[in-house]
Amino acid sequence: MGFMPSTAAKLNALLTGLQICKQYGFKQIHAYTDSLEAFHLITRDRSLHHPLRPTVAELRNLIFSKWDLTINYAPRSTIKCADILARLAHHQTQDLFILQNPPPECDA
Repeated sequence: MGFMPSTAAKLNALLTGLQICKQYGFKQIHAYTDSLEAFHLITRDRSLHHPLRPTVAELRNLIFSKWDLTINYAPRSTIKCADILARLAHHQTQDLFILQNPPPECDA
């Protein structure tokens, strides 16, 4: 992926996750981000000149397509499993790695 600002990385991760959910036919999605900036860009910001506008527009198109989807902000401390999964993904060599069950650390 190379270097990118953290907000761009958060938006791209959310976009990729939602695209995968759509591809697999999930109908009800609850997504969380620990980036308040990303959350505001998706839900509030209407800036035509923001450098991340194309990604935000693509996200909004997905969000308002035909499915039950909510996106919420959650402080990092409340979504620790996301950090565990991100660390796990960082060490994967496949382009796509789907877990059948969450890691045991996420059940704590």
